Amino acid sequence: MLEMSLQALNTQDSSVMAQSLLVHAFFAALLALAFMINLYTLFKEKNFIQLNKKIYLVMPAIYILLSIALLSGVFIWAMQQFEFSFSAVAMLLGLLLMLIAEIKRHKSVKFAITKKERMEAYIKKAKILYFLETILIVVLMGL
Repeated sequence: MLEMSLQALNTQDSSVMAQSLLVHAFFAALLALAFMINLYTLFKEKNFIQLNKKIYLVMPAIYILLSIALLSGVFIWAMQQFEFSFSAVAMLLGLLLMLIAEIKRHKSVKFAITKKERMEAYIKKAKILYFLETILIVVLMGL
């Protein structure tokens, strides 16, 4: 997908499909960046209040980027007349998995902020989750 998007950028091709792939790849890259920002914040910030503020600041961007990646992917797949493709199904399942994981993480932080021990456990789980989500988005971009 990334190669096709870069070709679309280099060839001055103005077809809808090429532009759609470029937009899809761009927002997927921004999604990986948002995950890396939160991962960096989890390692850097030691104050729980500041940590929550920074995580909550990026959270809407993650939901928006997940939605854009999902909808642009479905749009591209529709342009291909929903022809079965392993990469399309893998990307769809991967993005749905990330969306579900983010919703569960969001719910768990509301419970975790009540005690220090819970917050420390949440931070450990969130680090693992953001690392895995970053790896997943990079792998999916390579398909």
